[in-house]
Formats: sequence, C-alpha cells, structure tokens
Amino acid sequence: MILIRSTGQATPLTTRRSKTVREPILPVVLEWWGETCRLAASMIKGRALITLSLLVALVVSGVATVYAVHLNRQQFIELQTLQRDKDRYEREWTQLLLEESAWSAHSRVEQIADQRFGMHVPDATKIEIVR
Repeated sequence: MILIRSTGQATPLTTRRSKTVREPILPVVLEWWGETCRLAASMIKGRALITLSLLVALVVSGVATVYAVHLNRQQFIELQTLQRDKDRYEREWTQLLLEESAWSAHSRVEQIADQRFGMHVPDATKIEIVR
C-alpha cells in the first residue's frame, strides 16, 4: 500500500531496512490519518463556504424576486388608475364637445342676436355684394 502526500511523493506504509527489521507502522498511519483529516477539513471548509455562498445567493435572489413582484403589482395598480382617469377625461371631453356644439348652434346664435341686440337677418333685396 502506498501513501501519496500533498508534495506528490509516494511513500510506502511500511519501510524495510532489511528483511528482518521493520519500522513501526503506527507513526506512518497516524501521519497519513492527520494529513487525510486536514485535507478533508479543508475540503469541508471550502464546501461549507461554497454552500454558504449559494445559500446567501438563494436568499438574496428570493428577496429580490419578491421585491420585483411587489413593484410590478404597484406599477400595475398605478397603470389601472391612470387608465381609469384617461377614460374619465375622454368622457368629459366628449361631453364638453357636445355642449360646445349645442351652445354654438346657428339657430341659438340667431335667437340670442335677435333677443339681446335686436339683430336680424337682412332681406335678400338689401344684401349688396362688393367686388
């Protein structure tokens, strides 16, 4: 079995100096276990940071979505209000045009001119055309 360290060197779990003498394996295994734990801890920290970052991004995205929907609803309500006002102003304008046409009718103008100012339409014999 071979241990690969972060330096890229391969180290056997047991080293032999001779066929009869072996070095204790426990310190090598403990060193391997420590390095593995440090590597796992750094990976977990990195993953935790990534997970936390993604969680924060998710929450910010959710809040931004809710805010955008809220603004959209407010703008839609304002649009409906403005459309209602536009319709009301168009009705009022139509009524004013009808009233203006009623007040400016030729028959009414002739009647007021005759009553208030004593004016009347001249006879055809009294009309002179000037060139």
